[in-house]
Amino acid sequence: MCGLAFLDWLQYTIKERYSENERYDCIQSFITSLPPSVFEYVKQEVYANELSTIHMMCVDIKPVNGYRSAFEVAGIKVYYNPAEKREEMGYNVVISGTILRECDLTAVQVREWIAFTLCDYKYQFSRIDVAIDSEIDFSYWLDKYHKREFLSKARVFSTVLDENNRGTIYIGKRSAHLY
Repeated sequence: MCGLAFLDWLQYTIKERYSENERYDCIQSFITSLPPSVFEYVKQEVYANELSTIHMMCVDIKPVNGYRSAFEVAGIKVYYNPAEKREEMGYNVVISGTILRECDLTAVQVREWIAFTLCDYKYQFSRIDVAIDSEIDFSYWLDKYHKREFLSKARVFSTVLDENNRGTIYIGKRSAHLY
């Protein structure tokens, strides 16, 4: 019944602080923190756009969530330069499911990336979404939740379901660190 599971969103924070004046250093650090197949994807995008460096492909975007600076490269968003008194925020990398699927990132590659690349950084995962490509009817799981037959630290959930009870279940509040 279950289909193929894959990462649908990957967001992580590196606990290094960069100011607007250190954008070049932030880009260098961000690039080396990427999973290898995502790094190759970015390099291919730079080559396809006939640019000589990844830095030339970085486009400023609107910062959010307490950051004062942000850029996007090949569809990957990086938020840096946190507001004053928030230095612990470091910089935040957001890789969408579209890019992760394009890179065909496997579970083995993710494990190796965490063990061999991210271990060089002080990091934390802000958000990891796993999608299951299948025709799953969530009514069974919703019933379990309503009967309190399911264990979770979260006390709240929301859903985005179609008329056949297929879709997404979000567990926890959007504002909570467990979401």
